[in-house]
Amino acid sequence: MQILLASKVSGPEFDVWVPALQQALPEHSIVTEVTAENCADIEVAIVYQPLKNTLSALPNLRFFHTLSAGINGILEDSSIPTEIPFARLADPAMQTQWLKQP
Repeated sequence: MQILLASKVSGPEFDVWVPALQQALPEHSIVTEVTAENCADIEVAIVYQPLKNTLSALPNLRFFHTLSAGINGILEDSSIPTEIPFARLADPAMQTQWLKQP
């Protein structure tokens, strides 16, 4: 199975995810782009602010996980099929950070 790691944000912070995921999930292939050749093989996506229509281009997507606590962008993207379950990232440090903001 291929797992998509997708974000409109790029840079060194994001680049560390690919080898970390590949090491944690060696039986799967981590991809960072959707192509005509791989779109049918992607069943899971891990996203952070994905570009619009990224997830709707995956005909066999069964689940996606957003790497942010906020899901407004996901809920507002009408191109994402509503029947696909998803999870969001949440941890105690994020909550503490929010509580400290003025």
